[in-house]
Amino acid sequence: MTVKFQLSTEQISQNINEVQKYLVSKELEGIYISSFDEFINEYVPMSDCHRYFFTGFSGSTAECFVPVVGKAKLYVDGRYHEQADLECDLDIIEVVKVPHNQEVRATLSEDLNNLGIKKIACEGQRTSVEFYKYLKANFNLAVIDESVFENIYTISEQLPLKTIYQLDEKLCGKSVNEKLADIFPNDGEAYFITAIDSLAWLTNCRGYHLPYLSSFLGKGIAVKDKVFVFVKEGVENSCDDEHVEFVSG
Repeated sequence: MTVKFQLSTEQISQNINEVQKYLVSKELEGIYISSFDEFINEYVPMSDCHRYFFTGFSGSTAECFVPVVGKAKLYVDGRYHEQADLECDLDIIEVVKVPHNQEVRATLSEDLNNLGIKKIACEGQRTSVEFYKYLKANFNLAVIDESVFENIYTISEQLPLKTIYQLDEKLCGKSVNEKLADIFPNDGEAYFITAIDSLAWLTNCRGYHLPYLSSFLGKGIAVKDKVFVFVKEGVENSCDDEHVEFVSG
């Protein structure tokens, strides 16, 4: 992953200190921080990867846990053992090197159990449903809204996203209306779409909002004759398909 900007060790240390102060104020023992963005994408710019702000690690896959006291913990698999040691300040971050025969998240879960953690926080918008269910079932879980969490640490300004445009139908094989007809043989059904590649396919739209991907950041609700696409405020689009309606906010 290309790092567009760098955080100093002092900034990362400050971020860890700030989140630990927050944990103390809420009587929490630690916080889980994923590598995902709010669309649960793996490959995201470091400016939108909250794990990066507490570790300085730029790899695409890792897990992070910040305890209320002590070093932040970064969990990486064998691909990133050496990279994590080189990129992280080991005085403030503990790199947990996951064995080749074990999943990263399984190692994190095992570690949490060994630490005797009871009260934990997570970012609801950036935690997968599967891991959220695990945390909810095993801990006293506090879900932190992103707007609150962003006030805890230093964050850089996000670059504006590119304009979303629609490809020519000849390049897509089928129009949006034809795809909807294939998906919805009957009335009275709807699909909530969170996978950005699926949304790009159904709408025939592209945005190049993430590194190495042509898709765009958004979520959708599809019904028999239309796809409603929800994007962040300020994201422009040039799509004039009557079967695709963009909603910003």
